[in-house]
Amino acid sequence: MRKYWAFFRGNIQNTLTFRGPLFIWLASGMLALLASVYVWFSANAGQTIGGYTKDELITYYILVLTISWIVNWMPFYWLKDQIADGSIVTTTLVKPVSLYLQSFFSEAGWRAVAIWWGLVGTAIFIALFKSHFILISSTGLNLLYLMISLLLSILVIFSMSMVMALMAFWFTHVDVFDSFNWVARMLFGGQGIPISFFSGPLRTLANILPFRYTMSFPLEIYFNKLNSQQIFLGFGIELFWILFFILLYKIMLTRGLKTYTAFGS
Repeated sequence: MRKYWAFFRGNIQNTLTFRGPLFIWLASGMLALLASVYVWFSANAGQTIGGYTKDELITYYILVLTISWIVNWMPFYWLKDQIADGSIVTTTLVKPVSLYLQSFFSEAGWRAVAIWWGLVGTAIFIALFKSHFILISSTGLNLLYLMISLLLSILVIFSMSMVMALMAFWFTHVDVFDSFNWVARMLFGGQGIPISFFSGPLRTLANILPFRYTMSFPLEIYFNKLNSQQIFLGFGIELFWILFFILLYKIMLTRGLKTYTAFGS
C-alpha cells in the first residue's frame, strides 16, 4: 500500500500548489447555490413542497454544496486525457500498480484539500441563512447511516467515473458521457431538485438508477425521511451499483488495453 500513499501525498502537494481551480469551482458552486436558495425564499413559511418545508429546502441546497465536495470523486477529467495523449502508458501501465487504486488514492489526495474549501463555503452560507438552516438532531445510529451512505456514494461516483473515462479507449471525444452524467444527476440524483418531487414511474426509476445514490440518498437520511428498512434497501442498491461498475471497469480495461493505440508525445 506504500506506493499508493505516494500518489495520495503527491496529489495533496499538487493541489496545494495549484489552488486556482479550487477557488473557481467553489465560487461557481456558491453562485449556483445562491440562486437555488433564493428561489425557495419565495415559498410560504410552513408550506410543504415535496415533503420538505421552506427551511428544509434552503438547508437541503446548502448541504448539496457540502456533500458535493465530499463525494464527487471524478477521475474522469484527468484519466480520459491520459488515455487520449498516451501518458497513461508511463504513469500507470508500465508500473506494478492498479489503475483503479492509483486513481482512487490520487483523488483522495485532491479531496483531502478540497473538502476544506467546501466546508468554508458551507460555513459562509450557514452564517448568511442561519435563521433558516436546520441542524437535524439525529441519533448516533442515524449519523452512522449517514457516514456509510456518504462512503458508498463516493464509491458509486468514483467507479462510474472510471468507467466513463475508459470510453476514451474507443472514442476520441468522451465529454458527452460526462455531460449525460451531470444531467442525469441533476434530474435523478437530487442535485437539481429533491426526487420526492417526482411521483409514479419517474420516482420508481430514480430509486433504481445509480444517480439517486450520489446525492439524494445521504440527504434523505439527514432529514430523517427514511426508515431503517428503506435505508438498508438503499445500501443494498448502492452496493449493487458499485459492484456493477467495478465489474464493467475490469471488462472495459481488459478489452481496451488489447486495442489501445496511443498518439502523442
